[in-house]
Amino acid sequence: MIPGKIKLEIALVGVRELRPHEKVIPGRVAAILDSLVKSGVLRRPLIVDGKTFTVIDGHHRLEALRVLGVEKAPAILVDYEGDNSIIVDRWVRVYEIRGGDREEVLQGFKSIFGPSISILNYDPPIVEIREEMKGEAYRALEALELASNIVVKFRAEKPRKAPNSLIILPPKISKAEVVEAALNGKPFPPKTTRHVTMLKNVELKVRLSKLQ
Repeated sequence: MIPGKIKLEIALVGVRELRPHEKVIPGRVAAILDSLVKSGVLRRPLIVDGKTFTVIDGHHRLEALRVLGVEKAPAILVDYEGDNSIIVDRWVRVYEIRGGDREEVLQGFKSIFGPSISILNYDPPIVEIREEMKGEAYRALEALELASNIVVKFRAEKPRKAPNSLIILPPKISKAEVVEAALNGKPFPPKTTRHVTMLKNVELKVRLSKLQ
């Protein structure tokens, strides 16, 4: 047991059994891979739904382990949909406009999302995408980000100052939608969900040699 009366079940789970609900950022995987090769130790376990093997937290660690060819991953198994202490939230996207016009990017949002967005004329402007878009919003954002001359930063909360930027508030994804994306093999783009749980503080420090 740990503070808060959360019962932990920790197990070694077959890497091939795990089902990601998000894609990964290649640069972040490369950084984790480099750290793993140098240390030979995985410090934090994945957080996984014990019923469906949906990966809740640790996608980049999992991908690094796959690249290394290990067979198993240490995981905290949870009752994802039944555990109210695990909260699924969103990341606020901050678009830094470089070498372009902020108004052009706003027009791009209007053409893609139409009436499904609200634009609040603050400084910086805030673009809120309505809830009905759900997963479609994140896939559209991914395409827009790849095609535009912008730098994307992710924040837990709206920043007070962000010069020459736009603040994007995407819709929140439900736990059921997280599991559905994983089971269907149609993961969301990176940084679609932000899971809040004290389980992220758990450290095990498992040697990679134990995961073969």
